[in-house]
Amino acid sequence: MRQIYVFNNPFLQREEISRLTQNLPECYIWLNRINSKCYVGCSLNLAKKLYFYYSYKTVKINFTSLIINALLSYGMNN
Repeated sequence: MRQIYVFNNPFLQREEISRLTQNLPECYIWLNRINSKCYVGCSLNLAKKLYFYYSYKTVKINFTSLIINALLSYGMNN
């Protein structure tokens, strides 16, 4: 059975998320607290995926990723 983790502020909890999920394939659901939209994804290494979402280089590049666009539009804490 897989564990389910809930993080209320993944930007501030990124070190804990990295520690718990490093080198683990995971599925995730992000809830936008402003518009109540859910974003679903999966990754072979969730820690790397989250680092990619939050990296400075990522926000400088125009992506078609719904999650990245939502992070840029609504902020990292929403």
